[in-house]
Amino acid sequence: MKNQRLLALQNEMKQEQIDVCLICSTDPHNSEYISDHFKYRDYLTGFTGSAATVVVTTEEAFLWTDGRYFLQAAAQLADSGVQLQKSGEKGVPTPEEFVSSYLKEGMVLGINGSCVSAAEGKSLAEIAAKKKAVLKADFDYAARLWQDRPAKPARPIFLLEERYAGQSAAEKLQQLKEALQLSAKDAYFLSALDSIAWLLNLRGSDIDYNPVFYSYFYMEPDRSVLFVNPAQLSEDLKAYLAALPVEICDYDAVCTFFTKQYEKIYCDENSINYAVCSYLKEKGELVFIDDPVSLQKAVKNKTEIENLRHANCLDGAAMVRFLRWIEEAAKTGNLDEYQAGQTLDSIRAKSDDFLEISFSTICGYQENGAIIHYSAEKESAKPIAATGTLLVDSGGQYLYGTTDVTRTFSLGGEVSEAFKNDFTLVLKGTLHLQNAVFPEGCSGVNLDILAREALWQAHKDYNHGTGHGIGYCLNVHEGPVNINKRIPKNGVCVLRPGMITSDEPGIYIENAYGIRTENMLLCKKICENAFGTFLGFEPLTYVPIDLRCINPSLLNEQEKIWLNDYHKLVYEKLSPLLNEEEKDWLKENTKAVL
Repeated sequence: MKNQRLLALQNEMKQEQIDVCLICSTDPHNSEYISDHFKYRDYLTGFTGSAATVVVTTEEAFLWTDGRYFLQAAAQLADSGVQLQKSGEKGVPTPEEFVSSYLKEGMVLGINGSCVSAAEGKSLAEIAAKKKAVLKADFDYAARLWQDRPAKPARPIFLLEERYAGQSAAEKLQQLKEALQLSAKDAYFLSALDSIAWLLNLRGSDIDYNPVFYSYFYMEPDRSVLFVNPAQLSEDLKAYLAALPVEICDYDAVCTFFTKQYEKIYCDENSINYAVCSYLKEKGELVFIDDPVSLQKAVKNKTEIENLRHANCLDGAAMVRFLRWIEEAAKTGNLDEYQAGQTLDSIRAKSDDFLEISFSTICGYQENGAIIHYSAEKESAKPIAATGTLLVDSGGQYLYGTTDVTRTFSLGGEVSEAFKNDFTLVLKGTLHLQNAVFPEGCSGVNLDILAREALWQAHKDYNHGTGHGIGYCLNVHEGPVNINKRIPKNGVCVLRPGMITSDEPGIYIENAYGIRTENMLLCKKICENAFGTFLGFEPLTYVPIDLRCINPSLLNEQEKIWLNDYHKLVYEKLSPLLNEEEKDWLKENTKAVL
């Protein structure tokens, strides 16, 4: 049976005389995770991963995604009429390269400019111009074709008190003004949702698992405006914003608000969308800069750091209770992946100042662990037995911060030699990166080999980044910091004390198992001497690593010391939060490897 939704889009394209249509997986703010209202790509193709680009011609359709989602996309796109393109694989063109090769003179390329970043829109406009084709940037396919489309979210916004944020919004606004140095005829336009939330010490829930709200922010030297749905603000919050002072304007009025001309309007082309960018271009010269708020919030202040330590203690205690529970629950024969994930979520939710989980819990048993961003569905979840291995990637949103941890562990029975060897290679990578010491000025690209070297020496690798930034009661994936073997398209970010990153090497054997061991790391200053300033990391995640899965013969003496020291830290941090039975379990599971 043909994909009726795809056919409807292709028929609409023919009526509008559009030859090729490009669909991004984002919203008007180029968010990685988006509300259901903007998930047209999911609706069209059935693929539910967080990152993909779809290109549709009048006869065919293609979806590009990265290595995290190859297995998932292959399964979800089966019989959809959409062909999988594995980004980064040899011989696979990028979506832009494909569009460029497809377009001919006089053809029309259609996009919804509201859901394409300015940078992407500019690139597509250049491709169309080079091919003497036409870019139609107002093709709103979702509004035309999406039946039963979910409404735009309008959930209440709340204030993150200064005892959690560590700094007032007034101070943050002043720092931004000082950083921008706007002249009297200049303005700054901010589109990234997490940057706006952080800047104003506000949080929301318009996007599941991401405490943000749909908004834009605009600043002149003596004026600031928040574009937001006013119905989401209580009277107390309106008074709070007025006192900063920040004016309130309706979210949907952003493209009618600006009536005067500016000399320069500063914005980030990777978060502002192409439609708003095109509108602002009529009001003044656009100057593209990296989002300065992004770097401000990436460097956590003292209060945020201390709170994050506490959040990870709460989170680690919840993980210990889950690990103890599942050992027994697996023996009943009445457990599956979905139930396990739901139980972990409920255990975590009992923690103090818990808001919600920080992403959809990944719980993959045996071969499903090899699906990097696997999501167990209630109807199709795999049964879990008291044997084999389970990969669990999960986290929480607390007023004390955001957590993200992955553990792979045995549920009983013999663990194969192959699994133990791979598990240990991954563990070596986690430990080497966690204990890195490096000179100031290094980026994640410089450090990535520490996590991969043991795997590379065994001629193995993993097809995802090693580390990503993590927000404070914000997005679990936060820029600009990252650790990756490839230079990011937005450029490298130098590591600074106060930055938080994940450390998550892995290995995935299709139809067999997946392994990932992930800790959160805090970048901190180690020392300063005649050779310069040296930085390193402090682990913020306090969860035991399964000793049954390790091949000790593959660990050198230094690695054993690192592992034993880490487990001492885990016991020290968590034992005050546990009852006697839980302490005994933790003591046994953090004993020294000799």
